[in-house]
Amino acid sequence: VAFEEEEPLLLHQKSPKIFSSDNTDELVAPLLSSEERPAEEAAATEHSAITAALRAASSLAMDTPPTLENNSSNSNLESDSMTNRIFTKLVSMKTLADTLPPVLQFVLKNGKISSLCFFGIYFVIVLIWLPFRLLAYFITELGVYAFFILTVFFLGRCIIRLLAFPGSSSRVAAEIETEFARYSVRMVQSSASCVVDLCQAILASTGGGGAAGYYDVPGLWARTKSYRDRVLGMYLDVLMYLFREPDSSGSTGDATKYGNNKISGDIGDLSGLTEQARLDGRALMELLKKVLHGLDRLEQEALPVLTSATRPTSPRSLSEEARKTVKDLLTAATELKDVVTSFKPQSGNMDMEGGDLDDDDEGVSVEAMRARLESETETAMDTVKGTLDAIGPLLDPPPHSSIFGLDVLRGTVLSRYKGSKQLWIPRPSGGRLDAIYIPAPNVPANGKRKAVLYCNPNAGLIEVATGMSLSGGNVVPSGTKSHPSWADYYTENGYDVFLFNYAGFGRSDGRHFCAIGNPTRARGVIGAIRRIFHFIFLTFKPTPQSLREDGTAVGKHIVSDSGFSSLVIHGESIGGLASSGAARALSHSPTTRDVLSLLICDRTFCNLEATAQRLVGSWTGPAIFALAPFWNLDVTGDFLSANCRKIVANDSADAIIADASSLKAGVSLSREICRGESTAKLGWTTEAPLTYRMADWENVGVNDSSYVKSPYASMSPPVWPKDKHITSDEAFHFAACVRRIGKVATAEKRAAKSENASDEEQGFESNGLEVQQSEVASNGRGVSAVWKVLACCDGLCGTPLGFPVKDSFDSTVTWLCCTLTLGGQRVAAAADRRMNGSDQQRNVIASDFDSRHPGFQEEESDIMIHPKPIPEVLEALKQSMASNNVSIKSVEHEIRYTTGMLQYIVARLSSAPSVESNTKSMDLQDTLGAFLDLNCGHNNPFSDDEKRQLTGLLIKATCETSNN
Repeated sequence: VAFEEEEPLLLHQKSPKIFSSDNTDELVAPLLSSEERPAEEAAATEHSAITAALRAASSLAMDTPPTLENNSSNSNLESDSMTNRIFTKLVSMKTLADTLPPVLQFVLKNGKISSLCFFGIYFVIVLIWLPFRLLAYFITELGVYAFFILTVFFLGRCIIRLLAFPGSSSRVAAEIETEFARYSVRMVQSSASCVVDLCQAILASTGGGGAAGYYDVPGLWARTKSYRDRVLGMYLDVLMYLFREPDSSGSTGDATKYGNNKISGDIGDLSGLTEQARLDGRALMELLKKVLHGLDRLEQEALPVLTSATRPTSPRSLSEEARKTVKDLLTAATELKDVVTSFKPQSGNMDMEGGDLDDDDEGVSVEAMRARLESETETAMDTVKGTLDAIGPLLDPPPHSSIFGLDVLRGTVLSRYKGSKQLWIPRPSGGRLDAIYIPAPNVPANGKRKAVLYCNPNAGLIEVATGMSLSGGNVVPSGTKSHPSWADYYTENGYDVFLFNYAGFGRSDGRHFCAIGNPTRARGVIGAIRRIFHFIFLTFKPTPQSLREDGTAVGKHIVSDSGFSSLVIHGESIGGLASSGAARALSHSPTTRDVLSLLICDRTFCNLEATAQRLVGSWTGPAIFALAPFWNLDVTGDFLSANCRKIVANDSADAIIADASSLKAGVSLSREICRGESTAKLGWTTEAPLTYRMADWENVGVNDSSYVKSPYASMSPPVWPKDKHITSDEAFHFAACVRRIGKVATAEKRAAKSENASDEEQGFESNGLEVQQSEVASNGRGVSAVWKVLACCDGLCGTPLGFPVKDSFDSTVTWLCCTLTLGGQRVAAAADRRMNGSDQQRNVIASDFDSRHPGFQEEESDIMIHPKPIPEVLEALKQSMASNNVSIKSVEHEIRYTTGMLQYIVARLSSAPSVESNTKSMDLQDTLGAFLDLNCGHNNPFSDDEKRQLTGLLIKATCETSNN
């Protein structure tokens, strides 16, 4: 008899088997193998087990009917069988522990290791708890809780301040010094190598042979003179000024012997360097003197050889004295090259070798430096390790180990610009600001001087505001208009430039006592404790309000103490916070408002919390507000309150400041939706109404959610001129409708791909939305075709509609407000160009919405499409509604509402009041200001076309101020 179910339970067999009296021994044998138990203890158990096994085997062999006793046994066995099945099923189920990493699974399966881990974790917890327990004996338990909360609050504020104002960190200053040291070593090496080549060429050419010919000498001499004046001479001037060495060159006027600007002001005292670095500086200064003296003697004694185009006929063409000078110069230049090589910092991954003067400047421009300081990417482990390694240097910065530090860098900046000098500007609340004044090379004919106050971006110091390149500046006319920095751009256009460090940045102090008791660099633990205590409790910490005060203090100094007739304030990135606050204060002051000509907020944000939310996460906004509740980070409010001419410059593709958190977005939201309300939280991530979020989650129409009844089912789009502005509900309804069209288009595309897998059409997808570059609907009028056109709708402010739709609901709302508020300036400008600046009333036509250049069709392809003007998009939407496509019917309400909103945009921007208002904004005649749409990124300089637009606006602003 075969038993397939009971057998495994009774006989512990896994396969069916026929039983008879012949195999009884096989059944009994496993029960008798009980070697581990004593025979005396197992006898009774073995006897009963054998009896039961024999009875079972006999019953199975004779196929006898079960008795009452057998029935009872079978019931128990069936019950046991069901229990075992349930237990087996539960054991075989996958649990959360099975999903753990293999290492943790190994720990959990091993009891000894689990115990060790438990006690290790417990020991760590005790170590953390013990100091607080001991502290409770002195300040009570409540005091410990308060101490813990305050510590977390303090550390949180330190982290926020470090992220918000990285330029105040000693780490940024150390990176700048290290970068400058590498660059300087490379430049001196290149200069010394050039001198060595010149000496060898002279000796070879005057000796009647050698690899170098006579034609090498004049070229090498011209190159050597460039290095002598712009590198060796400049470094010697700076070092002699720092070491207080008298100028024995006999130069007169404002220029040094080598044509550089004479340094004026306080550029430092080398106190931030090690003793060895100062000794290296003196040794370098002596070597520079020796090499430069040798070059001067060579120029006097061998000028014919250096400039002659005729090959010398014999070695006697060079006098013995001149030959000795060449050999001495060769020795000095070789020594200089060897010595300066030891000054190169050992850290870093940039190995800098010799090269040409122009080639050496690569990577040390303003944009390259700022990009490296702001956009460095690291792995998670690198970040943790770097954070731990940076704690000590942040609290107690070590002295710089190279002579090429911030003091020398500051001196080279002053040497490159004619008439520049260093200034100390007092702060009204205490302390002083480190500033650099760079005058324009040419004074205006009318004698009215114009000034620009430039507010640095994040991680920006005045030492690198003009770049590190020694070939910059205006002491030597370059003949080009590349404008490597804003200082070069403004000085060339006739503006004097003021650069300054905010309080807490560089050498600028915020209070009087910050400079009092500043501990010297004493060795030992006591000196380190004193410096750390001074850094934590006495060093000034920058805040948003202190940045505004600093900009205002420098602005008042320019107006009152310098006598300028026109002032332009230019703030870049976080400098927009300082510039807008300064412009607001100066424009409401009777003594300065008439001089303030223009405020330029360049690629800045509406508030810092909004930027952090878009860059890091939505949780950062409330976190910053909780840890810094008294910080006023609102730039939009200051910008709108400033009673002066204004410019908003923004790049919608900015990688640091998202378009939805830019100042452009804040101004547009304030003017369109939040009229008269607070601007403090503009740009923060905002959730759409629940009905739209649920409909989006259910993947149904905007009004068809089965969980939330929509209160907007009967909403209609605004109508011009009845509706002067849109409401928040109308804007979010538009965002939900456009997003729904995009999701349906994505589903339609995926369905088409599954039907025809061989036809692989290219597109891009993000957050469930897809912009496809080829039509899918057979008649060309499906939702995919609608989305293809709608996603490319030009918002007149730099961003096609598809990008904000993929981002979020509130980004689409921002896009709509920017189009209505600032987009009209582009339409009005196009109408003005079409009418050739005529004084007649400007009538807007459909082509004024089109910003595409002639011949754009030849550039378009399946992977590149220019933004489409709104009238063209409207025409495509109307044609789609006229079709009988089934998929169009599924989003009929969404398309109708979107069409109505776009019609409202066209009607409003084409109206005479709108054209007049936008024309005044372009001409800087209203409080909104002109809008500059950039395409240069966050750190890069303006393009030539963007600079031409800015120059035109500067002329309008400053000329009108001068006339007034």
